[in-house]
Amino acid sequence: MTSTQAFDRLFDVLEERFPDFGTLTLVEDDDAHDGGRHYAYCAHDGNEIEIAFASQANDNLRPDHMEAMMAHEMGHALDYRYGRRALERALDVSLSSDAELRADQIAEAVFGFPISYDVACGYVQTRNKGVYPRPKGLR
Repeated sequence: MTSTQAFDRLFDVLEERFPDFGTLTLVEDDDAHDGGRHYAYCAHDGNEIEIAFASQANDNLRPDHMEAMMAHEMGHALDYRYGRRALERALDVSLSSDAELRADQIAEAVFGFPISYDVACGYVQTRNKGVYPRPKGLR
């Protein structure tokens, strides 16, 4: 699964749950990869929200990593668009004050699978078994 395939599949679910979400752009940015566990980020500038993925993700990550990482970044995108309180009401969940853990919680509520962290792969997000919830202090 490539970043584009993961994006397309998950964005369909996001749009179904939040039809007023608007535009979310996927861009390739090799600076998103730091040589370690980071391959992606979500950024916003006013009303524009984008998810950036490094091309190395397509080469180095398994499909379970790619999908979990994309879901996590979409969790950030939803958080940027609607905010914590509105999402708590819409999803009927209590969300963390920690933005990274909150992105996982949002993703789990929207996409229906937990985000775990693969110890063998430097704590990259995964849909497979791993550390759950997100380890404290992981950035």
